[in-house]
Amino acid sequence: MATLINQMGGFVLLTLTFVLARNGTLDAAGIGIINGLRGVGSTVGVLVGGICADRWGRRAVIGLGYSTSAALIVLLIPTWSAPTLGLIAVALGLSSAFAQPATAAAVADVVPEDDTARAYSLNTWAANIGLAACSAMVGIFSQDHIPLLFSLDAATTLAAGAILIARLPRTTASEADVKKEDGRPGIAYVFRDRVFVGFVAVGAVSFMLLSQQTSSLPLDMALQGVDPSVYAAIVMINTGMIIVLQPYVPSLIRRLNQSVALAYGAAILGVGFALNALGPSFVGYVVAVVVWTCGQMVGSCVAPSLMMKLVRSDSRGSYQGVAMMAFTVAGAVGPMVGGFCLQGAGRTALWWGCAVAGLVGTALHLVSRKQRDRRVAQLALRDGQRASPATTAPL
Repeated sequence: MATLINQMGGFVLLTLTFVLARNGTLDAAGIGIINGLRGVGSTVGVLVGGICADRWGRRAVIGLGYSTSAALIVLLIPTWSAPTLGLIAVALGLSSAFAQPATAAAVADVVPEDDTARAYSLNTWAANIGLAACSAMVGIFSQDHIPLLFSLDAATTLAAGAILIARLPRTTASEADVKKEDGRPGIAYVFRDRVFVGFVAVGAVSFMLLSQQTSSLPLDMALQGVDPSVYAAIVMINTGMIIVLQPYVPSLIRRLNQSVALAYGAAILGVGFALNALGPSFVGYVVAVVVWTCGQMVGSCVAPSLMMKLVRSDSRGSYQGVAMMAFTVAGAVGPMVGGFCLQGAGRTALWWGCAVAGLVGTALHLVSRKQRDRRVAQLALRDGQRASPATTAPL
C-alpha cells in the first residue's frame, strides 16, 4: 500500500525534465547534469541508509528519509537558479534514497523466506500501478498545474512513510539477531565480496539503460517538439504492460538459469532502447517501449530473487545499501552521458549506444554464471538451509 501511494504521487520524476526544458534556464547538457546530480545524492543516500538500517532500525531510517524528501519536494515549486537547483537535486536524491535499503531489507525481515521473491514482485507490481495512475494525471494536468502536482507529491511521500512506520514492527527478528551477533561483518566486508559486487556492477549496466526512460527519453522528446502527453502515454504503456503481463513472466522463464535469464533481459532492454531512434513518431516510440519493457520485466523478476541468494542475512541492510549505491551511480552517470551524447553526437548515436550497452550486460551475466551458482550453494549451506537450484528459483 505504501509503495502504491508513493508511486501515485511521483509527479516530480515525470515532469521535472519538461519543466526545466521549457523555462529555458538550462540547455540539454545542463538538464542532464541536474538529473545526474540527483543520482549523485542517491549514491550517498543508499550507502549511508543501508548502514543506518542495520544500526538504527528500519522504522527510524524510513521516517527520516520520507519526511525530508517531502520537504525538499516542496522547495522545487519556485523557479530557482541553476546552482540552487543543483543543491536541491543532490539533497532530494540523498533523502529519497536514504530509506530504500531499509524498505527493501524490511521485506525480507517480515516475509517468510519462501515468499520473499513473490513479495518483491508484488511490490514492483504495486509500484507500476501507482506509476500508471501518476502518468495519467500528468497527461491531464502537467501544462498548468505543476505547483499542485509537486505539492501532491510531497503529501503522498509523507503518507507512504507514515504507513510503513505504522505497519512495521518496532524490532524485527533480523534486527534483533544482528544486534546480538558480535561477528557481523561491516561495510568493508561487503565491498570485498567479489561475487556480490560483480553482480551489482553488471546490474548497473541495465540500470543505466533504464535511467534513460526518465532522463534522455523525455529530453529527446522535448527537443523534438513532442508534447509531454506523448511521454505520459509511453510511460502508461510501460506500466500497463507490467501490470498485465508481469504475473506471467516467472512461469515463462522458470526453467532458465537465473543468470541466463538476466542475460536475455539485458539484451532485450538494450535493443528496445535502441529502437527509440525510430522516433519522433508516436508509433516509433510505442514499438520501442513494448520491446524494452519486456526486458525490464525479466530483470525485475529475476534480479531481486538472485540478489537475495547472494547476500549474507546478518548484514542485509548494508548489502542492500551497496547494491543500491551501484544502481544510483548508474542513475547519476546515465543521464549525464545521455545528455551530453544527445547534444554532441545526436539522438541516433545515443539510442544505438544503448544496444551496445545491453549486449555488454548480456556477456557479463553469462561469464559470471558459474561463480554465482557456487555462491548460492555456499550461502545456503552456511545458513543450514537446503540450496534452491538456480534453474528453478521461485520468482
